Amino acid sequence: MGPLTTKVTVSNRFRPGYSQVIGPLSQDSVVTLDVAGASIDEVIAQAGRAILAAGVYGYYDPRRLDEVCARVAAERGHPAGITWVINDTRTARLDDAAGPASRGPATREQIAGKLPETLLAWEQKMLGFAAAAQISVFDHPGTLWVEAILEMTRFPQEQAEALLRGIEEVAVEAALDPAARTGIGRG
Repeated sequence: MGPLTTKVTVSNRFRPGYSQVIGPLSQDSVVTLDVAGASIDEVIAQAGRAILAAGVYGYYDPRRLDEVCARVAAERGHPAGITWVINDTRTARLDDAAGPASRGPATREQIAGKLPETLLAWEQKMLGFAAAAQISVFDHPGTLWVEAILEMTRFPQEQAEALLRGIEEVAVEAALDPAARTGIGRG
């Protein structure tokens, strides 16, 4: 697997012609991460640096986006576009989530004891959503709340459940071992 490329929303405050505008201005930018063979902590650190750089240097002329997408599609032989969206909305600090220091870090046994409480709920909604998948992560007391909006013609229910169980598996492993690998190989 090659590098992971994703988009983030960045400010385009310095776009020519907008110096007198008062209010937020933003656009999508691109971030590429080399996740193969990396630990979860390394990927998180790499993502932080890449997102910061995208915020500072990520401006592009949005009028040229269609031209660039057409060129990339021609080079690759298939359409270029955003097919996955990852939306991490958490605001709690890690220290806040850890709870009282007297409890200490969670043990493998404590986490394993909570795994049966995992809830998978299925809702069928029709959304005006262009991507094949959107994964959102939310603050929720005492738990990691992950919501997936999937185009079910592309992701059968079994695949969708395997994806969510995989996210849970990686989150548990990373909580227990910060040096845990992503499991993504080169190739």
